[in-house]
Amino acid sequence: MRKTKVFKIYLAIFILLAFGCAPKVANLSSQGKNIICFGDSITEGEGASEGNDYPARLAQKLNQVVINAGVSGDTTKDALARLQQDVISRDPGVVIVALGANDYFGGIPKQETMANLRKIIESIQATGATVVLVETRVSIVDPYLKLFQNLAQEKKILLIPDILKGIFTNPSLKSDQLHPNARGYALIAERIAQELKPYLQPNED
Repeated sequence: MRKTKVFKIYLAIFILLAFGCAPKVANLSSQGKNIICFGDSITEGEGASEGNDYPARLAQKLNQVVINAGVSGDTTKDALARLQQDVISRDPGVVIVALGANDYFGGIPKQETMANLRKIIESIQATGATVVLVETRVSIVDPYLKLFQNLAQEKKILLIPDILKGIFTNPSLKSDQLHPNARGYALIAERIAQELKPYLQPNED
């Protein structure tokens, strides 16, 4: 009897951990048609041939059209300036935001980076679209993770942390010191697809 009771307790804890702590995500009923990847060189696909950037590989995994709105070198300020043209005007349903690394390398204060990200997220959410925030770890001591976690909780968005985990330190997955190669981008696409699939509505087209 005692073992049965302990098993039931463990089972209840497992259920709570597996199903009771899922992040609350805003705008899951979005009527927008497009999945848009919005970011810098990691999104654009620097270091990979055409068709091997992560948005292209993500499209294959989701069996849906995915728009690549990545621009190499973009800071959060740069991205904010083109948000209307590259995202808002393109009927977004889900927007995957991957920005911040160039702010870090450019010495931009974290407060400015986070203020820009907040504006980007709020503007996207105002269209009714779902936002996914992708975090890129840029140093041994991660300067953004806690800030991204707080922002994700505040804005009710899905956060995918440390998207380059196991890639940044593996030369066989990189094209240069900073960017993945085709294999690395395929791994990024797989990670995002696995996190995103439970939140996607079935494609009825």
